Amino acid sequence: SLAEIWADLLGHDGIGRNDDFFALGGHSLLATRVVSRIRDRFLATISLRAFFEAPTIARLAEALRVAGDKSLPRFATLQPHHNLVHRHEYEAELAHLCERERIGVIPYSPLAAGFLTGKYRPGRPPPKSARAGRARQYMNAPGFAVLEALDAVAEAHNTTQAAVALAWGMTRPAVTAPIIGANSPEQLADLLPAAELTLSEDEVTNLDRVSASF
Repeated sequence: SLAEIWADLLGHDGIGRNDDFFALGGHSLLATRVVSRIRDRFLATISLRAFFEAPTIARLAEALRVAGDKSLPRFATLQPHHNLVHRHEYEAELAHLCERERIGVIPYSPLAAGFLTGKYRPGRPPPKSARAGRARQYMNAPGFAVLEALDAVAEAHNTTQAAVALAWGMTRPAVTAPIIGANSPEQLADLLPAAELTLSEDEVTNLDRVSASF
């Protein structure tokens, strides 16, 4: 998200939608890097001048509206961090904005560094993976409760936990498709069933409930 880009470049956590990039220590060189990262992450072009004129997340959202009114180039897609154990960052404000502005959403890390594949369990050593360090943050009671809910749905549909997690993500308004990364044909086979998996309303509601704290 925009907040993640700013936090990384400025070295600040908890960037708010009304925080001014330049008041937080940003300068013209960092602004150039922000514009470059926006282009790479969101596949959208924004001029350096436009960023100087709209240096907060809230004002960038307003810039989207103005661009639409004047038939100017505008954001077409958003690539947020979003999954069952990382919801608030996207759903708090960006989800409504994307739905309202008809922005296509292609979430990254939809399986939470592999945690949502079901390979991480209480009392078991984590698998040997380059992503294991990132997945450790979810190895707690709330995270394992999400895995239990995934287990139940996966068993009901005779599919994988990973497919259920991806299918849940695609129930979110404005989400067009998740970004997945498979390291082997076997991993890909675990993910592909999500494309044809339809979750019931009760299943989605239960997954929403157990992951609400995230």
